[in-house]
Amino acid sequence: MAMRFPTFKTRRVDELQVPLEYDESWLVSGPKDRRQRILGIVRALADDVQAKHIRTQKVRILDIGGKCYANELKDDSIIDYRMIDLHKKMSKTRGGYNVHPEGETYDGRNLPYSENTVDIAIMGFMLHHASQDSIFILEQVRRIAKRYVIVTEDLSEVDYPDQWHERNFNHQVGGMFRSNEEWRRLFRLIGFSLKQSIAIRRSDDLDGDKVFRALYVLET
Repeated sequence: MAMRFPTFKTRRVDELQVPLEYDESWLVSGPKDRRQRILGIVRALADDVQAKHIRTQKVRILDIGGKCYANELKDDSIIDYRMIDLHKKMSKTRGGYNVHPEGETYDGRNLPYSENTVDIAIMGFMLHHASQDSIFILEQVRRIAKRYVIVTEDLSEVDYPDQWHERNFNHQVGGMFRSNEEWRRLFRLIGFSLKQSIAIRRSDDLDGDKVFRALYVLET
Protein backbone atom coordinates (compact mmCIF):
# COMPACT_ATOMS: atom_id res chain seq x y z
CA MET A 1 0.00 0.00 0.00
CA ALA A 2 1.43 3.36 -1.04
CA MET A 3 2.15 5.84 1.70
CA ARG A 4 0.07 9.02 1.68
CA PHE A 5 1.64 12.21 2.90
CA PRO A 6 -0.35 15.12 4.30
CA THR A 7 -0.82 18.11 2.06
CA PHE A 8 -0.02 21.62 3.23
CA LYS A 9 -1.40 24.89 1.97
CA THR A 10 1.37 26.87 0.34
CA ARG A 11 1.61 30.63 0.50
CA ARG A 12 2.44 32.80 -2.47
CA VAL A 13 5.84 34.44 -2.49
CA ASP A 14 4.32 37.93 -2.48
CA GLU A 15 2.48 37.11 0.76
CA LEU A 16 5.83 36.47 2.46
CA GLN A 17 7.48 39.68 1.33
CA VAL A 18 7.79 42.76 3.55
CA PRO A 19 8.60 46.29 2.37
CA LEU A 20 12.17 47.17 3.26
CA GLU A 21 12.27 50.86 2.33
CA TYR A 22 12.49 53.52 5.04
CA ASP A 23 9.95 56.33 5.26
CA GLU A 24 12.61 58.81 6.28
CA SER A 25 16.36 59.13 6.77
CA TRP A 26 18.13 61.11 9.48
CA LEU A 27 21.73 62.26 9.44
CA VAL A 28 22.59 62.76 13.10
CA SER A 29 25.74 64.26 14.56
CA GLY A 30 25.86 61.85 17.48
CA PRO A 31 23.89 60.26 20.34
CA LYS A 32 22.64 63.59 21.76
CA ASP A 33 21.27 64.74 18.41
CA ARG A 34 19.67 61.33 17.90
CA ARG A 35 18.10 61.43 21.35
CA GLN A 36 16.54 64.84 20.70
CA ARG A 37 15.04 63.67 17.43
CA ILE A 38 13.60 60.56 19.05
CA LEU A 39 12.20 62.75 21.81
CA GLY A 40 10.33 64.65 19.08
CA ILE A 41 8.78 61.36 17.92
CA VAL A 42 7.78 60.52 21.50
CA ARG A 43 6.10 63.89 22.01
CA ALA A 44 4.28 63.66 18.66
CA LEU A 45 2.88 60.24 19.54
CA ALA A 46 1.85 61.47 23.00
CA ASP A 47 0.01 64.39 21.38
CA ASP A 48 -1.67 61.92 19.02
CA VAL A 49 -2.86 59.74 21.91
CA GLN A 50 -4.10 62.80 23.79
CA ALA A 51 -5.98 64.12 20.75
CA LYS A 52 -7.63 60.84 19.83
CA HIS A 53 -8.55 59.85 23.35
CA ILE A 54 -9.58 63.02 25.14
CA ARG A 55 -9.37 62.35 28.86
CA THR A 56 -8.22 63.83 32.11
CA GLN A 57 -5.35 61.43 32.89
CA LYS A 58 -1.87 61.77 31.42
CA VAL A 59 -0.46 59.78 28.51
CA ARG A 60 1.33 56.79 30.06
CA ILE A 61 4.82 56.12 28.67
CA LEU A 62 7.08 53.24 29.73
CA ASP A 63 10.80 53.45 28.89
CA ILE A 64 12.15 49.89 28.98
CA GLY A 65 15.87 49.64 29.61
CA GLY A 66 16.56 53.32 29.93
CA LYS A 67 15.99 56.72 31.45
CA CYS A 68 17.06 58.78 28.43
CA TYR A 69 14.08 61.12 28.53
CA ALA A 70 13.63 61.50 32.29
CA ASN A 71 14.80 65.12 32.40
CA GLU A 72 12.38 66.18 29.67
CA LEU A 73 9.36 63.97 30.36
CA LYS A 74 9.29 63.11 34.06
CA ASP A 75 7.50 66.34 34.99
CA ASP A 76 5.65 66.89 31.70
CA SER A 77 2.10 68.21 32.06
CA ILE A 78 0.48 65.59 29.78
CA ILE A 79 2.87 62.63 30.23
CA ASP A 80 3.21 60.04 32.98
CA TYR A 81 6.78 58.83 32.29
CA ARG A 82 7.86 55.54 33.85
CA MET A 83 11.19 53.74 33.64
CA ILE A 84 12.32 50.15 34.13
CA ASP A 85 15.74 48.50 33.82
CA LEU A 86 17.49 45.35 34.99
CA HIS A 87 17.90 44.43 38.64
CA LYS A 88 21.65 44.59 38.04
CA LYS A 89 24.01 45.34 35.16
CA MET A 90 24.60 42.54 32.68
CA SER A 91 27.98 40.86 32.49
CA LYS A 92 29.99 40.95 29.26
CA THR A 93 28.47 44.20 28.05
CA ARG A 94 29.61 47.72 27.33
CA GLY A 95 26.05 48.98 27.14
CA GLY A 96 24.88 51.55 29.63
CA TYR A 97 23.08 50.62 32.84
CA ASN A 98 20.35 53.20 33.24
CA VAL A 99 18.43 52.58 36.46
CA HIS A 100 16.82 55.81 37.66
CA PRO A 101 16.22 56.40 41.40
CA GLU A 102 12.50 56.68 40.65
CA GLY A 103 12.42 53.80 38.18
CA GLU A 104 11.56 50.13 38.58
CA THR A 105 13.65 47.02 37.88
CA TYR A 106 12.99 43.56 36.46
CA ASP A 107 14.82 40.30 35.75
CA GLY A 108 15.43 41.06 32.06
CA ARG A 109 12.71 38.71 30.84
CA ASN A 110 9.40 39.11 32.69
CA LEU A 111 7.92 42.61 32.65
CA PRO A 112 5.74 43.16 35.74
CA TYR A 113 2.79 44.85 34.01
CA SER A 114 -0.72 43.85 33.02
CA GLU A 115 -2.52 44.38 29.72
CA ASN A 116 -2.84 47.98 28.46
CA THR A 117 -0.77 49.35 31.34
CA VAL A 118 0.72 52.12 29.20
CA ASP A 119 -0.13 54.01 26.02
CA ILE A 120 3.39 54.09 24.58
CA ALA A 121 6.42 51.86 25.20
CA ILE A 122 9.98 52.85 24.32
CA MET A 123 12.62 50.19 23.64
CA GLY A 124 15.76 52.14 22.91
CA PHE A 125 18.69 50.02 21.68
CA MET A 126 17.95 47.32 24.24
CA LEU A 127 16.60 44.29 22.36
CA HIS A 128 20.04 43.22 21.09
CA HIS A 129 21.05 42.89 24.75
CA ALA A 130 18.01 40.69 25.47
CA SER A 131 19.25 38.18 22.88
CA GLN A 132 17.28 34.93 23.40
CA ASP A 133 14.51 36.80 25.25
CA SER A 134 13.88 39.51 22.65
CA ILE A 135 10.84 37.86 21.01
CA PHE A 136 9.28 36.99 24.36
CA ILE A 137 9.75 40.57 25.56
CA LEU A 138 8.21 41.97 22.36
CA GLU A 139 5.19 39.71 22.83
CA GLN A 140 4.74 41.09 26.35
CA VAL A 141 5.14 44.67 25.18
CA ARG A 142 2.45 44.22 22.54
CA ARG A 143 0.09 43.24 25.36
CA ILE A 144 1.26 45.97 27.75
CA ALA A 145 1.23 48.92 25.32
CA LYS A 146 -2.22 50.10 24.27
CA ARG A 147 -1.25 52.27 21.28
CA TYR A 148 2.38 52.58 20.19
CA VAL A 149 5.82 51.02 20.61
CA ILE A 150 9.04 52.80 19.60
CA VAL A 151 11.97 50.48 18.82
CA THR A 152 15.47 51.67 17.98
CA GLU A 153 18.11 49.11 17.10
CA ASP A 154 21.63 48.56 15.81
CA LEU A 155 21.34 46.61 12.56
CA SER A 156 23.65 44.02 11.06
CA GLU A 157 23.95 41.54 8.19
CA VAL A 158 26.67 39.10 7.19
CA ASP A 159 28.06 41.47 4.54
CA TYR A 160 28.48 44.39 6.94
CA PRO A 161 32.08 45.52 7.59
CA ASP A 162 34.15 43.32 9.89
CA GLN A 163 34.79 46.34 12.11
CA TRP A 164 31.04 46.63 12.74
CA HIS A 165 30.76 42.94 13.69
CA GLU A 166 33.69 43.38 16.08
CA ARG A 167 32.05 46.47 17.55
CA ASN A 168 28.81 44.55 18.15
CA PHE A 169 30.63 41.60 19.73
CA ASN A 170 32.51 43.89 22.08
CA HIS A 171 29.37 45.90 22.84
CA GLN A 172 27.39 42.79 23.86
CA VAL A 173 28.95 39.34 23.83
CA GLY A 174 26.23 36.96 22.68
CA GLY A 175 23.98 39.83 21.59
CA MET A 176 21.45 39.47 18.77
CA PHE A 177 21.96 42.04 16.03
CA ARG A 178 19.32 41.57 13.34
CA SER A 179 18.79 42.96 9.85
CA ASN A 180 16.15 45.50 8.88
CA GLU A 181 14.19 42.76 7.10
CA GLU A 182 14.29 40.39 10.07
CA TRP A 183 13.04 43.05 12.49
CA ARG A 184 10.15 43.87 10.16
CA ARG A 185 9.23 40.22 9.82
CA LEU A 186 9.33 39.71 13.58
CA PHE A 187 7.14 42.73 14.18
CA ARG A 188 4.58 41.41 11.71
CA LEU A 189 4.66 37.85 13.08
CA ILE A 190 4.11 39.11 16.63
CA GLY A 191 1.13 41.16 15.47
CA PHE A 192 2.42 44.74 15.27
CA SER A 193 1.61 47.12 12.43
CA LEU A 194 4.54 49.22 11.22
CA LYS A 195 3.52 52.88 11.29
CA GLN A 196 6.86 54.51 10.50
CA SER A 197 10.48 53.54 9.85
CA ILE A 198 13.51 55.82 9.92
CA ALA A 199 17.08 55.09 8.85
CA ILE A 200 19.48 56.69 11.31
CA ARG A 201 22.75 57.65 9.65
CA ARG A 202 25.95 59.24 10.92
CA SER A 203 28.83 60.87 9.09
CA ASP A 204 31.22 58.29 10.60
CA ASP A 205 29.25 55.23 9.41
CA LEU A 206 31.65 52.59 8.11
CA ASP A 207 29.77 52.22 4.82
CA GLY A 208 27.59 55.02 3.46
CA ASP A 209 25.50 52.56 1.46
CA LYS A 210 24.38 50.59 4.52
CA VAL A 211 22.06 51.51 7.40
CA PHE A 212 23.57 50.70 10.79
CA ARG A 213 20.78 52.01 13.02
CA ALA A 214 17.03 52.28 12.60
CA LEU A 215 13.90 53.49 14.37
CA TYR A 216 10.53 51.74 14.06
CA VAL A 217 7.18 53.08 15.28
CA LEU A 218 4.77 50.19 15.81
CA GLU A 219 1.04 50.12 16.45
CA THR A 220 -0.26 47.41 18.74
